[in-house]
Amino acid sequence: MSKIALLSNVNIDSLKMKLRRNNEIYLPQGYGGWMQEILNETSGLYKFKPEVVVCIPYGNDLMASWESEEDGKDAIDQIFFAFNKLLENLPKANVFIGTLDISKKEIRPICSKRREVFFENYWYESIFELDSERCVPLDIKEIISEYGRDVVYSNKLWYAGSMPFSPKGNSFIAKEINNIIFALEGNRKKCIALDLDNTLWGGVIGEDGLEGIGLSEYKEGARYKDAQKRLKELKDIGVLLCVVSKNNEDDAMDGINKHPSMVLRKDDFVALNINWKTKAENIQDIAQELNIGTDSFVFLDDNPAEREQMKDVLPEVSVVDFPKDVMDLEKTVIDMYKKYFYLYKSTKEDLEKTKMYQAEGERKKIQKKAVTLSDYLKLLEIEIDIHRLEDLEFERVHQLTHKTNQFNLTTIRYSKEELENIKDDENYRIYTVHTRDKYGDNGLVCVVIVHITDDKSAEVETFLMSCRVMGRDIEKVVLSKIMDSLKNDGIKEIKGEYIKTLKNAPVEDFYDKMEFECEYKDENTKKYKKDLSSSLKTEEVYKKIEFRG
Repeated sequence: MSKIALLSNVNIDSLKMKLRRNNEIYLPQGYGGWMQEILNETSGLYKFKPEVVVCIPYGNDLMASWESEEDGKDAIDQIFFAFNKLLENLPKANVFIGTLDISKKEIRPICSKRREVFFENYWYESIFELDSERCVPLDIKEIISEYGRDVVYSNKLWYAGSMPFSPKGNSFIAKEINNIIFALEGNRKKCIALDLDNTLWGGVIGEDGLEGIGLSEYKEGARYKDAQKRLKELKDIGVLLCVVSKNNEDDAMDGINKHPSMVLRKDDFVALNINWKTKAENIQDIAQELNIGTDSFVFLDDNPAEREQMKDVLPEVSVVDFPKDVMDLEKTVIDMYKKYFYLYKSTKEDLEKTKMYQAEGERKKIQKKAVTLSDYLKLLEIEIDIHRLEDLEFERVHQLTHKTNQFNLTTIRYSKEELENIKDDENYRIYTVHTRDKYGDNGLVCVVIVHITDDKSAEVETFLMSCRVMGRDIEKVVLSKIMDSLKNDGIKEIKGEYIKTLKNAPVEDFYDKMEFECEYKDENTKKYKKDLSSSLKTEEVYKKIEFRG
């Protein structure tokens, strides 16, 4: 549940009703006073202390008083001056600013200049000129373009109560707001499990053959190709794709590798489980192979029986309703993105994620051949780089604090402002860890935040690591180097804490294994300390360890 403040130049009580089911809502009494609410620092808005502020402009009402482009431009500048004040006065809140939509209602010659287009564009550009990472565009214009003005707006409600949006329109806007909040909280899924026949292409390749399946640039086969294009875009922003198909492997791979209209090829997938096992079994196998939870999967399959079986066997997997008309398949993929994978901003690791997980498959192969863990780690030729946070790493660190669950000792979800404050505080140290091996670069995989509490002691506030590199004792090397650095700076004691969550059981005994002394223990919390007079012993199995503390 989020604390959301709604602001608008018109009546949006109905939108409040849609959002209050899952959120705590503040909406000023009356309407049209949204600028005064923002500019008055003692208003109810600031007393409410929202986590999210949603600004919904109704363009037709705003434009009614703009007699020229200059009038409109000046008015928009004044509104965005207020938005800047809003961001300053609420340093921890995300601010969603709706795009402007102005319908053409004036009767005028065909060749008359459309001032509303100028105002819409100027407003849109002004959103991106706001100097804040917390400012998020809420694309109302796109919602109206997708569903149509006659569906999103209601003349009846407008004339009855100055409410521009229809019930359906409010539902569409509320859905988009919830999707963005979901994305900002880092609740993204990780992987899409895809069927092949009648899902990535039309027909059954085992029966219709390579040339008989429906997949083309034009006409009916384009339905599947367009959906594949959107899936490819998802892969390019860090969503993992895998195949779970009941099929003859040779036939299926012919379709993937040889069909001229196929957009997704073998290298776009992290796993290709093409066999006669149940699809739930295949997802479990892939989850184990990739070291991610089955609750990280979204399942797309045309067969209703397969979808129902997935819901029964693995209820934690999100099952997508396949469209009744395949003409809507591309839209289904877009909706799936917004519901499960919405991304505010991509990082370098997101763009390389598929390659990283493919490399993980190669590591698994040599792990099976290695007799001991030490042998395995030596074969990997791991290089570890530990250093203080650099500016270009900030977005990835913020992302990891919100999405890392399994290896996360305290699971503190930092806002960007909180991280900025910690970064600039001399009593804190943020360490980032990059690893690579002979199969590739894993990128930034670990974050440790240490609070220097006084001249002689320090506390590990956050210790998290990507599940992709679990099981390689990297965490022990990282903690050892940080402890040595603290010791050299005169710190005598280090403390740590484990706070139990639904998903971080794998690290419940982390500090015990690191030879810390348990000071306190209850059902959900363990507190530890360790004298820094001695160092942690680590194995000499890594190709290179660099520490820049």
